[in-house]
Amino acid sequence: TREGGHSRRRVLHAADTTGAEIEISLVKQIQKAPIDIFPEHTAINLIKQNGKCTGAYVLNNLHNKVETFQAKFVVLATGGASKAYLYTTNPDCSSGDGIAMAWR
Repeated sequence: TREGGHSRRRVLHAADTTGAEIEISLVKQIQKAPIDIFPEHTAINLIKQNGKCTGAYVLNNLHNKVETFQAKFVVLATGGASKAYLYTTNPDCSSGDGIAMAWR
């Protein structure tokens, strides 16, 4: 939909479940790619060494244990912070945790 003064169509709508539908579509694309997925894990903080992000501390929710994930590259793709609002179509995981980790 073209709205908000945009010069092109940039807004997606799926009735009142837009956020969930976008998440479903993204998950389908990820499952086709050679990407490791860690369900039941929650990133809780980034690891920074010499001014560079080198990984993350991740809570394994099944074993209630913090694990260290090291990486050459770290991409934060955690969504927004829309759960700060009472009404939203975004999923519960849109809590702003990624923004908070980047800020720290």
